[in-house]
Order: sequence, then C-alpha cells, then structure tokens
Amino acid sequence: LYFAKGAYQIDNRNSWYIITYTDLLEKNKKYTEAAAILEKAVANDPEKADYYYEWASALLYAEKPVDAIKVYDKLEARIGVTREVVMQKSRIYQRLNKNDKAIDELDKLIALDPKDSQAYGMKAEIYQSMGKNDLALETYNKILAIDPENPYVHLSLADFYRSTGEKEKAVDELKKAFLNKELDIDTKISILSSYYSLIEIHPELKDQALEMCQLLVQANSNEPRAHAVYGDLDRKSVV
Repeated sequence: LYFAKGAYQIDNRNSWYIITYTDLLEKNKKYTEAAAILEKAVANDPEKADYYYEWASALLYAEKPVDAIKVYDKLEARIGVTREVVMQKSRIYQRLNKNDKAIDELDKLIALDPKDSQAYGMKAEIYQSMGKNDLALETYNKILAIDPENPYVHLSLADFYRSTGEKEKAVDELKKAFLNKELDIDTKISILSSYYSLIEIHPELKDQALEMCQLLVQANSNEPRAHAVYGDLDRKSVV
C-alpha cells in the first residue's frame, strides 16, 4: 500500500496506479479513501467507464448505497442504458427497500428488449417479495409466453406455488423443469438431493422423489449421475 500510494503520487492519472492503489485501499478496508481517489479519477478522465464501476463498488463497501446509485446514474447518462448498470441499481434499490424503483430499473431493460426473460424474472421475484402475488404470477406467465423453452421459469413457478401453499401446482412445475433438457443436470441433482433429508421427515414424499428421478433419467438417459441418484433414492426409500 505504501509503494502503491507513492506510485499514484508520482502520476495520479496512470490507470494502472489508480486501480492498484484503490484495490489495496479496499483490501485494507479504507473504502472511503478509495472512493475519493476514484471520484478524482472520474473527474480527470470522465470517458473511462471502469472508473465509475470501481467508484460505485467502493461506495457500496463503504455502506453508501445512495451515493453508489448516483455514480451509476452518472455513468448511465454518459454511456446509455446497459444491463450491468441496470442490474446493479435494481439490486441496490431492493437493498434499500425501494422495490418500486427497482422495478422501474428493470423496465428500462424490458423497454430495450421486450423478450428479456431475466428482467421479467427479477420483476416477478420483487413482486413476490412485496406480497403482490397476482402481479408476480402475471409476470411469470409473460416469461412463458416469450420464452416457452426456458426451464428456469418453471423452477421459479414451483417456488411461487410452494410459497402460496399450492403444492400440486408446485410439483407440476418442478416436473416440467426436470423434463426440460435445457436445465443442467447439476441443478436437477441439487434439487433431488434435498429429498434425502425430506424423506426422513416426510416419508410420504418418497413416491414424489422417485417420480422426479424417473423424469431425470428420461431427460438425461446418457448421464450416469442421473441413474446413480435414482439408485440412491430408490435404495433409501426401501430402507
């Protein structure tokens, strides 16, 4: 840190010195100092987008989320709406419990690309966290309309229906996700792994678990791990 500061003092416009110095400041938890250096860097070179990202990050570490949003606003005014900036601002607004503003940010992406299923998915999750289940379900259905082969929307819907107590619908959505070959097998196995402990508490779930295993094998018949998980759960259910 001592030598990085010395290099920066020799040439405070050298981007390598700036990033190295501020990175070391952050490693030493001197986030406010790092933010001040990066603010000066932006003033000296307002066209360099990397400085804005680093500045906002330092402010977030310094527990100054409102100031971080202002930095992202400056960057957005200069380079236009981008996914990275919108996503960051939306997450910060959620952290500040300003969910309406978080949704407004996501709407910027949807305006640019009406088929942006990720933005719709984040909107649905925010609506759900606000207790606006009707709007959440409506938004999930929009994803199905624009991206019917998306397996992750079915996982989201399974969680949604589970949270509303509609267990049969939750299982139906989970089945649709498991039959979708676009859903990676690691995710499927991770979900099935939760059944190991669940069956011990709720033995009535063993049939459901085995049915999910059958769907896993059906969609991933050439994957040895699919058969291994099926065998493990089948043996456990017998025990």
